[in-house]
Amino acid sequence: MLDFLSMSEPWRRWILGALATTLLFCVSACQSDTAASEADAAGILSLLEAYLPRLALSYSTGDPSVLEGYAAAKEIAGLRKRIRDLDLESREIKPTFHSVKLESAQVWSYANAFATTLELWDLQVVVAGTRTVLSEVEGQRSRVKYQLKRSDDSWVVLFREIETVFE
Repeated sequence: MLDFLSMSEPWRRWILGALATTLLFCVSACQSDTAASEADAAGILSLLEAYLPRLALSYSTGDPSVLEGYAAAKEIAGLRKRIRDLDLESREIKPTFHSVKLESAQVWSYANAFATTLELWDLQVVVAGTRTVLSEVEGQRSRVKYQLKRSDDSWVVLFREIETVFE
């Protein structure tokens, strides 16, 4: 291993300069996520207010295609798999969406965003093809994280994940 103090002055300056440049790059990269502008935050909230009732409809009917134009193909495919898995377990979810509040939104590179929301839902799990209720939760509050992508002048959901369910 080289001893920094025994190096010649030009080499020490070069190494310190390289370290300083690397540090500056890392700091600027960490600060590249910026709070969404009012227009972007409004656009993201508008998307979610349209997306979430369609998500409930998708689960209720078993048809994820109602999310086309609101979610990316990969997100729709993931939902299709979740619905199929529920079907294999002879269960259906009958969600009712009530409200969404945008907690935070960050946009980077103009076309990518992360958002965190607080959502209010009623959830009912029934035996598939019947009205037999297996479980029911009214007024479930959840913190949900989203990854979004700008598509033309609007946003689409790339990924949705429930982070916390409040009791």
